[in-house]
Amino acid sequence: MQPRVDIITLGLPDLAAARRFYVDGLGWNPIFEVPGDIVFLQIGHGLVLGLWHADEMERDIDPNAPARPATGPCSRRHSAARSASCTASSPTRPASAGRSRTTRAG
Repeated sequence: MQPRVDIITLGLPDLAAARRFYVDGLGWNPIFEVPGDIVFLQIGHGLVLGLWHADEMERDIDPNAPARPATGPCSRRHSAARSASCTASSPTRPASAGRSRTTRAG
């Protein structure tokens, strides 16, 4: 398996405005939506853009985190295969290598 990006999720302070921009402005069609919570858009072959309210995304990442600036968090995900050559050549490789993960910017 080649490393690839599958989902990009943006934490946005104004989800309704972002939805208008991407759906009404750019004409991208939602493939899944929970009104007022999250919208997923197919933006390329195998690539999905998630629009999520920043406050909800922040609580999902860390329920105990202090309030963040209005710029909002960012999430990125990629898939990478584990292979015998990777394991053999990287004895100090972190246990999480080859798994998807969500990170918080900032």
